Amino acid sequence: MNKTMFEVNWHYTNEVFSHCTVTPIRVIRQGVLPGCTVETITAIDGEGRKFQGSADNYFSSEKEAWESVANVLIDSLHSNVEQMKEAANQTEAYIKHLKSINAWLKRND
Repeated sequence: MNKTMFEVNWHYTNEVFSHCTVTPIRVIRQGVLPGCTVETITAIDGEGRKFQGSADNYFSSEKEAWESVANVLIDSLHSNVEQMKEAANQTEAYIKHLKSINAWLKRND
């Protein structure tokens, strides 16, 4: 077997996402190995390193890989927006309670 698949590489700077790249890999074996229950591949990356992985982690086309990246980023953005809303609500509750504490302290000076 000799076919091209694509892998997504997630890049971070100081543990903060910076960008993704999609790179081709050359698949030299694909199938279920004896004793295994899921399909795996043996492939060679662009730098000549041979590796094995789950076939589900790679894509048949570059377009499919980029579409996957876009979907993950959209899901992450939605999650971040929800977290920001929750943090804003919590911050408002802190401010409200702090104001009531400050008012009490002023009355009891």
